[in-house]
Amino acid sequence: MLNKKFKKLISENNKTRILVFCLVANFLLASFSPYLIYAQAEITPALDLPLPGAPVNLSAQFNPAVISGISFNSGNPFEFTFFIDSGDENFNSDELKIEAQRLINYFLATLAIPEEQLWVNLSPYEKNRIIPESLGQTELGRDLLAQDYILKQLSATLFNPEGELGGKFWELVNSKYGISEIPASNLSKIWIVPEKADIYIEGKNVFIADSRLKVMYEDEYREMSNDSDSSGFVKNDTVNKAIKEVIIPAIEKEVNKGKNFAVLRQICNSAILASWYKKNLKNNILSKDYVNKEYVEGIKIDDTNVTNEIYARYIKALEKGVYNFIKEEYDPKHQ
Repeated sequence: MLNKKFKKLISENNKTRILVFCLVANFLLASFSPYLIYAQAEITPALDLPLPGAPVNLSAQFNPAVISGISFNSGNPFEFTFFIDSGDENFNSDELKIEAQRLINYFLATLAIPEEQLWVNLSPYEKNRIIPESLGQTELGRDLLAQDYILKQLSATLFNPEGELGGKFWELVNSKYGISEIPASNLSKIWIVPEKADIYIEGKNVFIADSRLKVMYEDEYREMSNDSDSSGFVKNDTVNKAIKEVIIPAIEKEVNKGKNFAVLRQICNSAILASWYKKNLKNNILSKDYVNKEYVEGIKIDDTNVTNEIYARYIKALEKGVYNFIKEEYDPKHQ
């Protein structure tokens, strides 16, 4: 979903610190070696998941380090230069190298894995459809699944009747629509999809000028994807309307600005640039022998069972719940 709008990237006065890394990768052997950066370092997993049942609240605005652009060598398709925007981080040299490695791995995984397999799905009704096999072997897949776990915990927290948004939501469905019971599955049917990306191209350099993610409720997502399979979802137009009015806008703002989803925005930038590469450089040897071939040997994570561990944690969180709340009120009409 790339919306290519060629425009000036950013003015000199507003530029954040940009660091440049050069990469030479041997894609066709079972290794990935950033020779011009540093020796292979141990990569710290981007996982810091809340415990099952722990509330996840809206977070402060945060700009993570991202790949803001790439430059490619037409004479050597295995050579890239990556432009890393350090955002709000204050990394030392070694920390920045490790962070850059993870962002580059997201890029390489998106190159290797077909677009139709770039999805994750935490659902108690689809335990055999959590993540495609090749994606689940990469940092990209692991971290996408971790972000989906956070999304589920956040949305559950926001529906708490004692919270500001939860109180507003339940007041709306109770008072205006007279609904007192909603299937629990309906409260977690929230999707994040790419909305737009503005790309700036100058010679062999490609930069992301702007990008945005969209948050959709189940009925919207199924309509958009022409997919009628909606396991565990009970259609209720009035409830759907209240969720879209109160909860979805808060989550969308959090996804695009908050610290909770910093990793997702890092993934988004890397994936946008990889998708641009796929669409526009189809005839070089890298595209023919690596792109969409699911070749992930050089970027595999050590613990490929971690995706099952995240799913098990999600099921435990689902069983425990984020809050347990009963409120009794007197109804003068029915006494």
